[in-house]
Amino acid sequence: MGGSKNSLVFDAAGTFYAASSQHFTLDVRTGASTPLGSGGVSYSSSGDLPFIGGDLFLSSGGGVGGDKLVQLDTETWVGSDVGDIGVFNVYGLATNTNIDLYGLSGYNVLDINVGTGAGVVATKYSGQGLGIAWGSSFYGEAGASVPEPGSLGLLGLGLVGLGFSRRQAKS
Repeated sequence: MGGSKNSLVFDAAGTFYAASSQHFTLDVRTGASTPLGSGGVSYSSSGDLPFIGGDLFLSSGGGVGGDKLVQLDTETWVGSDVGDIGVFNVYGLATNTNIDLYGLSGYNVLDINVGTGAGVVATKYSGQGLGIAWGSSFYGEAGASVPEPGSLGLLGLGLVGLGFSRRQAKS
């Protein structure tokens, strides 16, 4: 891939993007990267790229009161400051609805306003047996969701297995 790229996302068409201080497309078969650009404001992606309503965002260090939210023009790859998130070390951005933007910093899940960049703590998960977040992803974020097996199907499969094991024990 030629250098460190710590932010990844697929768009709706299946194009794989990566970022650091510039943006790339990645060939998933070979790992080869193609530079797209790095114009506009200076940024260094600190992790994860979400598309929200067709707009691409990243978190970057260098804000006054924390990391800053940057919006990228996907035609020119020029970045524009949206505003300070208000929290440092935002290592993950994700959306679960293609409307709401969330970020992860330490043990905090942030709700981030895509119009102003301001983030507020939506919830904390310390003490829940989970480690500090170093990135994020939400179920269904990449587009088409993968169906989960139904609870009754799993229960039925378990009962079949239990019946089979009892039958083997009697033999």
